Amino acid sequence: MGENAKILANEPGLGLTITGRDVGLPERVPMVGVPEHRLDSVVAALSKNHSIVLSDKENITVIPKPVTAVDLKIVADYLQKQHEKIQAADPTKKQGQAAFTMGIKRMEQSNERIPDTLPQLKALLTHVAQSPDLTTLKERMNTLHTQFIQHYSTAVQNTIDTGAKAELKTPTNALKDPPQGENVAAI
Repeated sequence: MGENAKILANEPGLGLTITGRDVGLPERVPMVGVPEHRLDSVVAALSKNHSIVLSDKENITVIPKPVTAVDLKIVADYLQKQHEKIQAADPTKKQGQAAFTMGIKRMEQSNERIPDTLPQLKALLTHVAQSPDLTTLKERMNTLHTQFIQHYSTAVQNTIDTGAKAELKTPTNALKDPPQGENVAAI
């Protein structure tokens, strides 16, 4: 919608047509629609360079743009906020279940955004996202928080100092593998 629709309509080779919808504003809102029979091929082509939000009458699906580099300062800040939210959740209250559900979803989404060049971080996020309950999630978030600080603090500091993407030289044994089990991804 909006300016994004104009950008996508100009993507070469896709044949997308820009339309508009009257939503009560002085001008129609630009939109791009995709016929259902072309959806898979258009999404595959667009997701190489763009984040995508798909919606129908019942569902909204977000397909993030692939990440090739990551600003570890942003990751650190985000994980810190998630850690604080999870630790504050009370498992005896309804809010605790909502925090658990959202925490799991956010860790899954975070893992999708971490490039494959950081397998230890991806394994830790996977382990956290597979927590069966809020108490386990809190424990695993503590471990993730500690491991992230220990392993990436120098790279995060470099990012803060230089304002650039940190290049990581990850020792193969720098992070302990998460405990093995039937639902835990191994590195």
